[in-house]
Amino acid sequence: MSRAGETQEQIYYLAGPDLAALRRSPNLEAFRKRGVEVLFLSDPIDEIALSTLNRFKGKEIVSVDSAEAKLPAANEGGGEAADSETTTVEPPSGFDLLLTLFRDALSNDVADVKKSDRLADSPVCLVSAEGSAGYSAQLQKVLSMSNAGFEAPKRVLEVNPGNALIRRLSELAANDQNSAFVRDCARQLYTNAQLLAGIAPDTQDLVTRTQHFMEELAGKRTSVIL
Repeated sequence: MSRAGETQEQIYYLAGPDLAALRRSPNLEAFRKRGVEVLFLSDPIDEIALSTLNRFKGKEIVSVDSAEAKLPAANEGGGEAADSETTTVEPPSGFDLLLTLFRDALSNDVADVKKSDRLADSPVCLVSAEGSAGYSAQLQKVLSMSNAGFEAPKRVLEVNPGNALIRRLSELAANDQNSAFVRDCARQLYTNAQLLAGIAPDTQDLVTRTQHFMEELAGKRTSVIL
């Protein structure tokens, strides 16, 4: 607590299967850039204990992938963002249409698709919906094993308007002929986010879509040696 910023209102944690997986989480990007410390929890019991504790020394304890997590100020922890003012990335033209296509493609899988303020580099990430329990994927597995009636709540897919791939897809979304391709990309990005969060995706859907992408790319290659 002695290293927390003066205006830091929350204590942050991230739960996952192991330290390597936790370090790869895109949800850490905003905190890493700000130099703000995050507790890593690799045991589900730790997450249950913190959820029960709720507060410590007057500060709320929240997961970094929760909708309730308040991003720390840029100068809180002395990270990369502390050396200069943070700049808000202007969404590219077509970004709103891109979000619409993403919502259409993932209507049965996520609670919502929206612009992200927490991502710095990654194209997308999954966060717990506002008002949900906010359990990590690891704790959801434990709860589903102990409670046959447990149903994991749908998450929110956040999209980074500053990511190069997202900016390119936003441009392509302006052409109706690209809609099917953009929707496929939405499903693949969602699958990628699931894997990084430790959530098992639909394997058959993943394999079929990956093969389709490879076939499309292979069709654009030439066998002629120049």
